[in-house]
Amino acid sequence: MIRLMLEGAPGSTLSVGVVRSSRAEPDKITMTRSLQTVPPVGEALYEDSSILYLKPEILDHDHVSEVEAKIKGMQKAGNRKVLLDLRDVAAGDMTEAVRLANFLLKSGTIATAGGPEVPHTGVYGRPCQDHPGDGARVVLVNRGTAGPAELVAAALLDNKRAELVARGLFGEGTQQKTFELADGRR
Repeated sequence: MIRLMLEGAPGSTLSVGVVRSSRAEPDKITMTRSLQTVPPVGEALYEDSSILYLKPEILDHDHVSEVEAKIKGMQKAGNRKVLLDLRDVAAGDMTEAVRLANFLLKSGTIATAGGPEVPHTGVYGRPCQDHPGDGARVVLVNRGTAGPAELVAAALLDNKRAELVARGLFGEGTQQKTFELADGRR
C-alpha cells in the first residue's frame, strides 16, 4: 500500500512526515519523483578468467536474459565457475526467478507452496536444452536478498547445484499479492 502511495509521475512532488523519537512533531520532507534506471548485469573475471562473477541488480526479464547469455558464453571464454552475487537483490519477478533457477538446474524442485486450506503444489525444474553444464557455482546472499533472489538461491542450494555464502537472508522468499477485503480495504 505504501508503494502505491509513493508512486507518481516523474517530476511530481510528494510530502512525507518523518517521526523521530527525539522530536514531538514530525519532520516534513518534500521529495521529487524521478525515473530510475537499472544498470546492466555487472560482470568480472577472476582467477585467470576461470571464474565468471555476475551481479544483477534486479531479476526481471532483461536481466535474467543477460545472466543466461553470459553463462552460455562462459564456456567459450574458458570460464568454468560462476559466482552469482545476489546480495541486496530484492526486486524482480517470480516468473523470471523460476526461469533463472530452471536454467541453472538440470532438474529438481524450484519452489513449493501449500497451506491449511491450499493444496500442496510445486514448481519443478525441467530439462533445459542449453543447460550451462556442471561447473562450480557459488551464490552470495545477505539480509538485502529477498523475494525472487531468495527463490533462486534456495533452489540452487536445495538441489545441490551451488554453495551459498550468506550473511543472513531477509526471509521473504514469497510472492506477495494484495486483494480487496469485503469492507473495501486492501
